[in-house]
Amino acid sequence: MAYVTYSNCSTITTGCYLYYDIYKTLPVASGYYSDLTNCYYVDAETGYVSAVTSCPSYDNYNADRYDCSTCNIISSGYQVALPGGTTPDYSNYYIPNAGSGEQGVYFYQITSTSSGPGIVCDATAVSTCGAACPVP
Repeated sequence: MAYVTYSNCSTITTGCYLYYDIYKTLPVASGYYSDLTNCYYVDAETGYVSAVTSCPSYDNYNADRYDCSTCNIISSGYQVALPGGTTPDYSNYYIPNAGSGEQGVYFYQITSTSSGPGIVCDATAVSTCGAACPVP
């Protein structure tokens, strides 16, 4: 989900602060934020920007979603993103990146290219449900 954020700086750099509201009273939570060119790391609940880097690029794809508990397809039409320049293997499966809340729950098989945001997956394809859904 996209959020509008505000800053106390006209150009966001290290040392600026990010806020959820225009009045700059509600600092954003810790984590990564992006304007699609730069990625900003906020490391405290104060909204303090401690690092600014270039964002990685991704290529987007449509995919079928599979359930790890049954290894069966759930539905089609999901969007996933692979690191830019990755050549997708349409016959294998892709694992969502850690932190997505989906690793070990779902896995994906790419069906076609797409545009728009997607669940970021690891660039390495695996060939079985067991490899896509490791038991913790």
